[in-house]
Amino acid sequence: MAGTNDRMESAFFLAVALGGQMIVNLPIEAQHQHPYGKGWVSNDSQVADSVYIGPFAVVYGKSVLTGRVRVEDYGQVKNSKLSGDVIVRRVAWVDGVTAHTGVYEYNERTKAKAERIGQNIPFEETI
Repeated sequence: MAGTNDRMESAFFLAVALGGQMIVNLPIEAQHQHPYGKGWVSNDSQVADSVYIGPFAVVYGKSVLTGRVRVEDYGQVKNSKLSGDVIVRRVAWVDGVTAHTGVYEYNERTKAKAERIGQNIPFEETI
Protein backbone atom coordinates (compact mmCIF):
# COMPACT_ATOMS: atom_id res chain seq x y z
CA MET A 1 0.00 0.00 0.00
CA ALA A 2 2.88 2.35 -0.64
CA GLY A 3 0.66 4.20 -3.12
CA THR A 4 -1.71 5.22 -0.33
CA ASN A 5 1.10 6.84 1.63
CA ASP A 6 2.34 8.62 -1.51
CA ARG A 7 -1.17 9.94 -2.20
CA MET A 8 -1.55 11.18 1.37
CA GLU A 9 1.80 12.95 1.24
CA SER A 10 0.93 14.51 -2.14
CA ALA A 11 -2.45 15.68 -0.82
CA PHE A 12 -0.70 17.25 2.16
CA PHE A 13 1.78 19.16 0.03
CA LEU A 14 -0.99 20.33 -2.30
CA ALA A 15 -3.08 21.57 0.62
CA VAL A 16 -0.15 23.48 2.08
CA ALA A 17 0.89 24.88 -1.31
CA LEU A 18 -2.62 26.19 -1.90
CA GLY A 19 -2.90 27.61 1.61
CA GLY A 20 -5.71 25.17 2.35
CA GLN A 21 -6.56 22.99 5.27
CA MET A 22 -4.34 20.29 6.70
CA ILE A 23 -6.68 18.54 9.12
CA VAL A 24 -8.63 16.87 6.35
CA ASN A 25 -11.72 15.96 8.37
CA LEU A 26 -12.26 19.58 9.46
CA PRO A 27 -13.50 22.46 7.34
CA ILE A 28 -10.94 25.18 6.68
CA GLU A 29 -12.78 27.62 8.97
CA ALA A 30 -12.41 25.17 11.89
CA GLN A 31 -8.59 25.18 11.84
CA HIS A 32 -5.61 27.47 11.53
CA GLN A 33 -1.85 27.43 11.25
CA HIS A 34 0.00 28.03 14.50
CA PRO A 35 2.31 31.06 14.33
CA TYR A 36 5.28 29.18 15.85
CA GLY A 37 6.11 26.43 13.36
CA LYS A 38 3.13 26.76 10.99
CA GLY A 39 1.61 23.41 12.00
CA TRP A 40 -2.17 22.95 11.92
CA VAL A 41 -4.40 23.38 14.96
CA SER A 42 -8.15 22.86 15.27
CA ASN A 43 -10.02 25.86 16.63
CA ASP A 44 -11.29 23.62 19.47
CA SER A 45 -7.72 23.25 20.78
CA GLN A 46 -5.81 25.75 22.91
CA VAL A 47 -2.13 26.10 22.03
CA ALA A 48 0.09 28.70 23.72
CA ASP A 49 2.33 30.90 21.59
CA SER A 50 5.37 29.30 23.29
CA VAL A 51 4.47 25.86 21.88
CA TYR A 52 6.15 24.75 18.65
CA ILE A 53 3.88 22.99 16.13
CA GLY A 54 5.99 21.89 13.16
CA PRO A 55 4.74 22.37 9.60
CA PHE A 56 3.77 18.69 9.20
CA ALA A 57 2.27 18.27 12.68
CA VAL A 58 -1.38 18.55 13.73
CA VAL A 59 -3.21 19.28 16.99
CA TYR A 60 -6.93 18.63 17.16
CA GLY A 61 -9.83 17.66 19.37
CA LYS A 62 -9.96 19.54 22.64
CA SER A 63 -6.21 19.58 23.24
CA VAL A 64 -4.48 22.07 25.54
CA LEU A 65 -0.74 22.63 25.00
CA THR A 66 1.34 25.02 27.11
CA GLY A 67 4.92 25.64 28.18
CA ARG A 68 7.78 24.38 26.02
CA VAL A 69 5.84 21.58 24.33
CA ARG A 70 7.04 20.67 20.83
CA VAL A 71 5.05 18.73 18.23
CA GLU A 72 7.50 17.91 15.46
CA ASP A 73 7.78 15.86 12.27
CA TYR A 74 4.46 14.06 11.60
CA GLY A 75 3.36 14.13 15.24
CA GLN A 76 -0.36 14.23 16.03
CA VAL A 77 -1.97 15.32 19.28
CA LYS A 78 -5.65 14.69 19.94
CA ASN A 79 -7.71 15.45 23.08
CA SER A 80 -4.58 15.76 25.23
CA LYS A 81 -3.21 18.12 27.89
CA LEU A 82 0.52 18.62 27.45
CA SER A 83 2.73 21.09 29.29
CA GLY A 84 6.31 21.56 30.39
CA ASP A 85 8.95 19.77 28.34
CA VAL A 86 6.86 17.28 26.35
CA ILE A 87 8.02 16.44 22.82
CA VAL A 88 5.84 14.58 20.31
CA ARG A 89 7.83 13.69 17.21
CA ARG A 90 8.46 11.28 14.36
CA VAL A 91 5.15 9.47 13.74
CA ALA A 92 3.75 9.54 17.27
CA TRP A 93 0.02 9.89 17.69
CA VAL A 94 -0.93 11.01 21.22
CA ASP A 95 -4.59 10.66 22.13
CA GLY A 96 -6.11 11.44 25.52
CA VAL A 97 -2.76 11.91 27.28
CA THR A 98 -1.95 14.24 30.15
CA ALA A 99 1.80 14.78 30.51
CA HIS A 100 4.28 17.33 31.85
CA THR A 101 7.46 15.70 30.59
CA GLY A 102 8.50 12.97 28.17
CA VAL A 103 9.31 12.24 24.56
CA TYR A 104 6.77 10.43 22.39
CA GLU A 105 8.27 9.07 19.17
CA TYR A 106 6.09 6.08 18.35
CA ASN A 107 3.10 4.37 19.83
CA GLU A 108 1.75 0.86 19.67
CA ARG A 109 -0.60 1.76 16.82
CA THR A 110 2.18 2.99 14.52
CA LYS A 111 4.54 0.23 15.64
CA ALA A 112 1.99 -2.50 14.86
CA LYS A 113 1.24 -0.99 11.45
CA ALA A 114 4.94 -0.83 10.53
CA GLU A 115 5.44 -4.44 11.60
CA ARG A 116 2.35 -5.52 9.65
CA ILE A 117 3.63 -3.99 6.41
CA GLY A 118 7.18 -5.21 6.99
CA GLN A 119 9.00 -1.97 7.68
CA ASN A 120 12.21 -2.47 9.62
CA ILE A 121 12.06 0.58 11.88
CA PRO A 122 13.75 0.52 15.30
CA PHE A 123 11.05 1.46 17.78
CA GLU A 124 12.41 2.96 20.94
CA GLU A 125 9.82 4.20 23.37
CA THR A 126 11.33 7.09 25.29
CA ILE A 127 8.27 8.00 27.31
